[in-house]
Amino acid sequence: MVLTGLTANATLWAWLKLPALPVALATLPLWLRSHSRMAGTRRGPLTAAAVGFAAFVLLAYWLQWARTGFAGNTLWDWFEVLLLPIVIVTVKFWTAERTIQPWHRWLLSAAVAGFVVFVVFAYRLPIQWSGFADNTLFDWVRLLLVPLLMPLLIVPATTNWFEKGIREEEDEEATEPVKYEIWLSPDRKLTAALVPASGDPGTPGPRTSWSTAPTTSSV
Repeated sequence: MVLTGLTANATLWAWLKLPALPVALATLPLWLRSHSRMAGTRRGPLTAAAVGFAAFVLLAYWLQWARTGFAGNTLWDWFEVLLLPIVIVTVKFWTAERTIQPWHRWLLSAAVAGFVVFVVFAYRLPIQWSGFADNTLFDWVRLLLVPLLMPLLIVPATTNWFEKGIREEEDEEATEPVKYEIWLSPDRKLTAALVPASGDPGTPGPRTSWSTAPTTSSV
């Protein structure tokens, strides 16, 4: 199997890098549409799978399972493989409207400060398993640019653009008059158009006022 290259890449790590990003992108519409309404019967297995995979990775490093191919890969390598897919899958969480409490800010500030301190020590000591020492500022920009832009700019801008187009189409359909005909006699009929009154948003409801513009015509 030399020509296929399967023998040289017959590890879990080699195969893990292939589907991570495509699967995350393929399921992005699902996360955007139903993240907040996902039933507990689905959240539970997904959470259990994530925790189980994390435990499996720790055991693979600890017991040095050669078939996994994890040995020799640093924290930086894991960031390159999983950071963007994780951001894509959880993008609804980052872009959802919610009330920001003071403890949210403290928690975020503590997490960012802790990570910065860890990075500084990883460069100064250095911490070999982090894999940070060999990377420059440009490498950090390349690693973090898209994951940061995804929830902050790309998804909100794209979502607003699509929603605006949908609202415009609905408004156009709602403002079109509804026409109906009433035959008064075999040779006479009443044609009326039901149209939104002036200043009306165009969607019928308990607070919507409507006016009719009847016209009579002879056949």
